[in-house]
Amino acid sequence: PDAEVVAAADVNAAALEKTSQQHGIKALYADWKEMLRKETLDAVSVCTPNGLHMQPTVDALNAGCHVLVEKPLAMNAKEGERMLAAAHRACSGASCSCAARRSGAAASPTGACSGARICRAAAR
Repeated sequence: PDAEVVAAADVNAAALEKTSQQHGIKALYADWKEMLRKETLDAVSVCTPNGLHMQPTVDALNAGCHVLVEKPLAMNAKEGERMLAAAHRACSGASCSCAARRSGAAASPTGACSGARICRAAAR
């Protein structure tokens, strides 16, 4: 594959261990902030409940990662503006993945900022 999952973070230890076993992930963290400090990551997929998207996204962008966020991107305009500001500072992007409910296909806005090969909305 073109991507390697090198680390995972989850506050639920049982879910984290199950994910580790299923996907062979060795670097496991109970705190995403610790993961961002210790690992060298190109991209992060934020898979938190909807109301918790903003802070991990901002932290990952501030750590220099490209970020994929499921919809809804944010819970309100103020959160969205914080996420966009972090993307502008990082010259990275946050992508809102929108799954088509009937076909199962996924669509995502794309753009270019740093030349990295990742599907994202460019922060300009």
